[in-house]
Formats: sequence, C-alpha cells, structure tokens
Amino acid sequence: MDDLILDNDHLPEIKLYEADRIKRFINFCLDYILYNISAAVVLFMIGFSLGLFNLFPRNINPYYIYLFYVVWYFLFYFLQEHYLKGRTVAKFITQTKAVTTEGLPLTPKHAALRSLGRIIPFEGLSYLFADRGLHDQISNTKVVDWPKEMP
Repeated sequence: MDDLILDNDHLPEIKLYEADRIKRFINFCLDYILYNISAAVVLFMIGFSLGLFNLFPRNINPYYIYLFYVVWYFLFYFLQEHYLKGRTVAKFITQTKAVTTEGLPLTPKHAALRSLGRIIPFEGLSYLFADRGLHDQISNTKVVDWPKEMP
C-alpha cells in the first residue's frame, strides 16, 4: 500500500474571519461563569480533603485565597486552550477558536501567554481601545469563527 502524501499546494485554502466583539463578549461571560463554578468545586474538594484528615488550618491568610484564584484562572484557560487546541468550552458554543495571527494552531507558549495576559488587571477594558484584547496582542493571536465541520 502506497503512503499518501499531501503537499500544501493541493490543500484548499481556508479563509479565516475574526470573531466579532459580541462573540468575544459571550465567550468571556460563559468562560467566567464556568471558571467560578470550577473554582468553587476545587476549593470545596480542597476544604473537604483537609477537613477529612483534620488538617484544616485555623486561620487562612486571605492572600492565599487570592493566589489560588489567580493560579486557577491561569490554569483554567491554559489547560483548555492547550488541550482543546485553541478552544474553551465557550468557544465550542460560539463556534470560535484562537489561532496565531498567521492562522496557525496555538502552541503551548501561545496558550500560556494568552492565559498570563488575562491576569492583567482591567485587561478586559483593552477592547475599548483596540480591536484585539491585550491577551491577544501579547501572544500574537486572534479569535476566529470556526465552524463545527472544521477540526
């Protein structure tokens, strides 16, 4: 049996259109709801585990809780965009996907930079002054419409 080799000259060119601000806002809202639900579940599991083994501290420094939320925010987005190839649960719903500015799939570095960019305070306000958010600009990525038929 012969191996089938495809070269880029014979592949159809796919036109990518940037997602509009409404889809981006819907992505943010849905992901933020899912982030808060997942953070509550993880905190419950940690508290339950500590209580189960009678290791729960008497006084918890509020900075530890803040640190947890920041780290979980990074992990929430990074793990999704890395393992779901540029998508989050919200991006599946709105049929969008994050890609590089050249239209290539995200690398782990791109996913990490996007996630770190989201941690910047008031990062969401960057949409008022630019077409792409600060986390897109930092990571050289964009969010495009991505129909269900495409992998």
